[in-house]
Amino acid sequence: MTCVGGLVFVEHGVNAVEMLANLAAGIATANVSGRHPEVTKFMSSLKNITELSPGPDYYGNLINLRIQVPWDENFSDDELIMLPFLTLTFLAQHFPDSPLDMDQISSALYHVWQLASPSRSSLWSAIALYSDSLATHPSMTAADRAKAQDDMLWNLRTWPRDQVTWNISNAQRQDIVYNPFSDRAARVHNQCYLKVLPANERSQTRWNANPWELGDGGAGDVEFDGGAWLLPYWLARFAGLLSA
Repeated sequence: MTCVGGLVFVEHGVNAVEMLANLAAGIATANVSGRHPEVTKFMSSLKNITELSPGPDYYGNLINLRIQVPWDENFSDDELIMLPFLTLTFLAQHFPDSPLDMDQISSALYHVWQLASPSRSSLWSAIALYSDSLATHPSMTAADRAKAQDDMLWNLRTWPRDQVTWNISNAQRQDIVYNPFSDRAARVHNQCYLKVLPANERSQTRWNANPWELGDGGAGDVEFDGGAWLLPYWLARFAGLLSA
């Protein structure tokens, strides 16, 4: 729990998923390096923190981890949450004997995806679909999977090849419904509402950016790499969600 300017931010869920993912990454790294005693040690640590009772409730902390403070929508936290879930999913697939409970992980991720899905992120959709496919009791319905697949393809197809930070403004458009509420920086009239714009009509070069913002104050003097597009694309190919 963090206190900034008198405001309390609950971080139990984010910390829990990151701790689990750190151990999962340690297992995978040690295994590739042939350090089998370290694999056993990391596996034992993972088993202890997920099964020890009484003790820290790591799976319990994953429940509703994104909405413990509903008014604090932090897109950097979305990235800090979703990428560890991806790490855990890799471990569950390649280490089926690991002590991870994929049903609990998939269920927690499903609640995160439901809240993040209006942004139509290709990466969040690919992670959710990949994780849910490994669960014994999947959380996503057929409609959920269809939406995630559609959002993933839409976002990949509308991502601009030009990653230069041009000065973009959509303030003059009349086809946009503005969000009547202020953002977490107390700014108003700077976000769309109900429907996110395609990536090639706004500026988003990283996954911790706000996809609802209508403009960007860039000066065209910075060019980002294509990693934000390549990660969901190759993940989708790896998970069998995309054929080409």
